[in-house]
Amino acid sequence: MASPSSITTNVTATTEYFVDTPAAFVIGALCAVTGACMSLFTCSKHLRNYSQPDKQRNIVRILFIVPIYSIFSWFSLVFSDSAFFFITIRDVYEAYVIYCFLMLILAYGGGENNLCSEIARNPGAISHPPPLCKLAPIALGSRFLHSAKRYTLQFVITKPIFAIFSLIMLGLNQFDQAWYQTLLLIVYNISYTLALYWLVLFYLATKHLPQLKTANPVFKFCAVKIVVFATYYQQLLVQTLPGIPLEKLNRWNDFILCIEMVVFAGVHMYAFHWSEFSTSGDSSDMFHSMRDAADMKDVANDIRHSFRPKYDDCKWWRG
Repeated sequence: MASPSSITTNVTATTEYFVDTPAAFVIGALCAVTGACMSLFTCSKHLRNYSQPDKQRNIVRILFIVPIYSIFSWFSLVFSDSAFFFITIRDVYEAYVIYCFLMLILAYGGGENNLCSEIARNPGAISHPPPLCKLAPIALGSRFLHSAKRYTLQFVITKPIFAIFSLIMLGLNQFDQAWYQTLLLIVYNISYTLALYWLVLFYLATKHLPQLKTANPVFKFCAVKIVVFATYYQQLLVQTLPGIPLEKLNRWNDFILCIEMVVFAGVHMYAFHWSEFSTSGDSSDMFHSMRDAADMKDVANDIRHSFRPKYDDCKWWRG
């Protein structure tokens, strides 16, 4: 009769082996292609009904996270020797999506200037959500919205910078050093937490505004957040499993992500449905709409504008 330890060893070995089999590659590919096609279909619907570019360019950018994650998670699963490069690409895009979500909510609120004015007209304070509810309330003054943008943008900047550092460290054979992995863990966790926390604070400060109530921001926020949770915190959780080499755990994470993308694509389809933008007239020029959504000039200009020393002294606060 086999001992419990030998049974555990056999199960672990079988579990490890599965992610190396053609069956895992085929299942991952089918799920990745399905999720990507669902999201691209939703994107095409928005691009053909491109009636509100200020909102839809950010929606298309958010929706595109599923094809990005589907493709590069499968590549990472199959071509594990180059997994680091595929993971870096999808992680950088993930940070970009957090920023796009904030810009989308600003667009639903009538733009940054309008929301700044709304907050300034009704000054007050909001309490921190649990478990930080004992902290002093945050004043809703002229700098609140600017702080929300900056704390979100720091995540968009931190990710690419440390991605470049990581490539350099990989080239120097220092990437797996304990001190650098600890540094990455600390920086990324702080950056992630600040960005997501300030998005929550921004929602608490603006949820009473009529123009945002109709946008259903909670559902949209959850649709974005579950992808962030699954991609980052799920990886941390998987890597804590005992008895399996780290490389195998990372491949299991990639395999699970391929499957999850089908679910996320479905959630995004409902959270960011194109019906609210559909028009009875002629459809939009998809090439023009796609070029507008892919143009990054607005992002570069906004980052440059948001970190100017005079950003807090903008004209809508005067008088």
